Parts: sequence; C-alpha cells; structure tokens
Amino acid sequence: MKKQKLYKINQHNNHVHIYNGRLFIGDAYKMIDELKKESPLINFYLDKDASHTNPIEKLNKDKWYNFFSLGPYGGCWTPLFSSERENQNTDAYFIDTAAAHLKPYSYTPDAFASKDHLELINQMIEKTLESGERELCEFSVPSRRLLFMGAANKVPFETKEEDFKIDYKKTTKDIYTDLEKLCFDPPCKFVNFDSSIEDFTFDFYVDGVSDDTFLVFKVESLEKNIDWFANYYAKYYNDQKDLYKKQNPDPKDVKWILKWSEKITSMLGIKKTSKMVKEEMSEPPISMYKDYVKDHGFTHGYYLVKWDD
Repeated sequence: MKKQKLYKINQHNNHVHIYNGRLFIGDAYKMIDELKKESPLINFYLDKDASHTNPIEKLNKDKWYNFFSLGPYGGCWTPLFSSERENQNTDAYFIDTAAAHLKPYSYTPDAFASKDHLELINQMIEKTLESGERELCEFSVPSRRLLFMGAANKVPFETKEEDFKIDYKKTTKDIYTDLEKLCFDPPCKFVNFDSSIEDFTFDFYVDGVSDDTFLVFKVESLEKNIDWFANYYAKYYNDQKDLYKKQNPDPKDVKWILKWSEKITSMLGIKKTSKMVKEEMSEPPISMYKDYVKDHGFTHGYYLVKWDD
C-alpha cells in the first residue's frame, strides 16, 4: 500500500465553538441541502437511536462518507489547523479533539501559536502516516467546500444585529456564498460565547479544499506516556505548571466554572454545587489528563488529508 504524502500543517484557522451536541464536518453543499429540509436536527444530525450520525469512532474503513461527527458533547472549543499553499485551497486539516475535552474556554497561551507547536503537530502526524496504519475512512467532498458546525437546525451564529439571518430558501450555492462571507468578510458584528471578539464567529467555519476525496487518520501522542501527553496540553493550551500539585482555585473562577457548566449539567439532569466544583478544581491538573487518557487513550485528534492517488 502506498504511503500517504504528508501535507504539513502550517496555520491555525479557528476554534470552532459548540453549544451542545458534537462537531459535524462535511461537504458543505450536502449539509446545506439537509438544512433546507424539515427538522434537520432530528432527521439528519441524529440517527434513529437519537445518537449523533456517523460518529468517528464507528466509521467503516471500506465506506465513503460525506460528513461525520466527532469530539465531546457540547460546551467546548475545537482547535482547527490546516495545510495551505498561497492562493490555493486547503490540502489537509488537523482537528484537535483532545483540546476540546481538556480546555473549557477559548483563551490560549502564547505558546499555542508558536512554530514549535506546529512542528510537534506535524511530527505526530508524520509518525501516524509512517506507522502504516490504515485510514479510518474515506471522506468525499464533491463540492470541494467544507462546513464545520455543531448539530443544529440552522448554521449557528449570533449577531449584534438581531434581524441578520441566512435565507434558507436561496439556492445551496448562494447560501454557501453567504456563509463564506460571514466567515471571512462579515457585514456584521458577532456575539461569541465567553469572548469579547466581535469581528468573526467561533460558532461555525467554512473552507474550500483542493480535492474531492480526503482520507481521515487518527493522530496519537509522539510518546504514549501520561507525562508527555499532559505536558503537551499544559504548555500549548492551558498554561499550567506543577501538574502534580493540588490547586487552590480563586472563588471567582469557581463561580465562573459553575455558571459555565450549568447549561450542560442541567441537560444531563445533574445539579452541581459550588463546593463540588471547588473540589474538582482543587485536584492536581494531572488528574484531568489521566481521566482523559483512561477514556480516550493517547488520541490528540484527527488528520484529514487529500487523497494522494
């Protein structure tokens, strides 16, 4: 079997924010066609068992998919990186689903945008490709346009101008053009959850790609070692030190986390108190990383790359 060519990740695009449900990635025209129909949240994004359609953990290696779902269930920001050449469409993406689990806010430290960080991402991807592991699935993008969004009846975003909406009676192509303008040249200001940024939205993302067929690979740590994994996210995402030291959270932070988590926990029928949140926040940071690895292994995220036929 021919080894897939590495298209190096060279930039960070966005942190796609999800209010609830999972992140969906798919051919933009196909997804817009579904959004134009009745009750897409029920009829498209959820399957007959009320689970999210095409979860990445259950994809069939011998099937083609126009869209799939991945990452945690709501209340998160998923970092999206890409490989792009000047004046060309995108050749590859790296989607960091572990970060979506491990940081409940959009802020990132200076190290996040460093060349060292991008180099480490590329080393992890290269190790994946050289391992000979087969792709998880083939991803078909006939429109050569992608849409990243949470499960919803419409593409989610909130503007300061309350009457600003997407007209889903338009053609699929025109709707995509409107979404593209909102992403890259918006005629309005946005309201973003937990962020004062108004010039762009975190709630969805669209992009053009350089091929109509992509392969999807799972990317794991360079070293399958809890300290390596934890130090990576502590440095590049959470700005943490002394990972084994018990914490003394600020009461303001406890209050903020309690308020932030209420939306999710109430949906699950769970009621948390300030005391419970404080106890959780007092745990050494390493506990969070150990819990993640216990549930998900050393998975960092997924590499979507154009098929090098």
